Amino acid sequence: RALTVDWPRGANSIGQLEFSVIADVDSEIFENNPADTAEANNRVETTIASGPDLIVQNLRIAEPTVEAGGLITILWEDSNEGVAPTISSFNDRLVVFNASRDETLLDVSVAFVPILSGGDIQPGEFRERSFSYRLPEGVRGAGTIEIRVTADRNANGGGSLFETNPAGTAETNNEATFSLVSAPKFYA
Repeated sequence: RALTVDWPRGANSIGQLEFSVIADVDSEIFENNPADTAEANNRVETTIASGPDLIVQNLRIAEPTVEAGGLITILWEDSNEGVAPTISSFNDRLVVFNASRDETLLDVSVAFVPILSGGDIQPGEFRERSFSYRLPEGVRGAGTIEIRVTADRNANGGGSLFETNPAGTAETNNEATFSLVSAPKFYA
């Protein structure tokens, strides 16, 4: 036998969805087996995880060269590798870190609001994201600069979307890192 159902839309399509099939639900058929479990083995269940799986891809900067005090435009894509769309707003966490000085220069949440960003991110789609930041003047803005973007994370480390994938890594595969060298700026 087979039964076709219409998959729910919106918030009802996301999460751990459980399906149960019960044979002889009204116990109308006499059943027997050597283990005496014939009436107890009529139920089969399966659970399907349905949700988006956001990953950050193509993290880069727009500028060909960077120096202390310079403005950089950070670019990335939030890609949905899951089986369901993102159905609400979320934040990407952006951290700019000067590895040469062991100093965090910026730690900010960048909001994704579907109505302002081309709608929910459907499975297989991505949205271009960007953020402009001026590096500090002097030695704080020079050296090896690491940029880290984590999809669906706020500054406190929390996310707002239920994410899933077959590998079980959907909540931990959301990060990308990019490094660059910022030249010191010589002052007259």
